[in-house]
Amino acid sequence: MSDWLSNQACGGCGGGRPARRLAAGLRFWLSGLCLGLLALSGCGAPANQVVDSDLARSTLVRMLEHWQAGGSSQECQTWDPPVVVGFSSWESGAKLKSFRLGESRALDANLFVNVDLELDVEGRTEKVTQQYCVSTAPVLTVFSAIPPAF
Repeated sequence: MSDWLSNQACGGCGGGRPARRLAAGLRFWLSGLCLGLLALSGCGAPANQVVDSDLARSTLVRMLEHWQAGGSSQECQTWDPPVVVGFSSWESGAKLKSFRLGESRALDANLFVNVDLELDVEGRTEKVTQQYCVSTAPVLTVFSAIPPAF
């Protein structure tokens, strides 16, 4: 290619100093362009979306109120927007008598929330603190955090 450039730069005369300078300048410019495009394209994996803490908290409260009212976890997938749920105590048949939100922390794409629960498990009242992991993207999800994040 440099022979072609040399011939074109001096009108097909077979080369010369101006043609070599033009070819060297063109290579330098193309190298810089390639490096610039590489830098703009990014080299790492895409960062997680940051959790929408308000939406995560309100989704968790909605889920807990639904459980407390006697609803099933499967019904939550029919909501708009749908919510994917994974509460082991809810799915095993425990009834929620009361709840209180505690400390929460946003970590990447999740909000972790400690919740004090008062459960009715086969006629016995149990008080437990459960940590839930709530995600708002790409879909709304609420799961028991096992092990707890904090």
